[in-house]
Amino acid sequence: MPHRHRTALVILAVAGLLCWLVTIWGVVRNFSPNALVDLRVYRDAINLWRLNGVSPYDVKVTEWNLPFTYPPFAILVLLPLAVIPFKAASVTLLGTSFIAVAVTSLVVWRHGFLRLNSEAIGALGMACLTLASSGIATRLEPFQSTFDYGQVNVVLMALVCVDLLLTKGRLRGILLG
Repeated sequence: MPHRHRTALVILAVAGLLCWLVTIWGVVRNFSPNALVDLRVYRDAINLWRLNGVSPYDVKVTEWNLPFTYPPFAILVLLPLAVIPFKAASVTLLGTSFIAVAVTSLVVWRHGFLRLNSEAIGALGMACLTLASSGIATRLEPFQSTFDYGQVNVVLMALVCVDLLLTKGRLRGILLG
């Protein structure tokens, strides 16, 4: 890879890293008792079911009286977030979401746009593109809302990308349900 291309990729990676840092700082700075509303809905509804046998679909939870509107499978997937303390669940969900953004970026670059030419930019180039594009993506509104509300959208997006672009044969579709 020519030196000027490598320099451009490193500059992109630094820009992406700065975007990541701004996003993480913003999430931490905006963290409040009213943050991560969807995570609170998951946890409250699942804990009512787990501890009291109450159907999550029969109650409204949180101080905003919100319903649990997710499929039954979500109860099993989100159960670990309901049994640990809220701060640990917050860090787990947000960390998983951040990783999911990077995984999606990597998969799309590797198996989408650069499928025929990924060896030309090498591992460093792929890492720089992934860092840059995922960092920049975190600054876009859909991602910001997902992080602010504590939603699982980004994790679902990563599962769809991995399933469609990496999974082969009979297993394709297994991550999508």
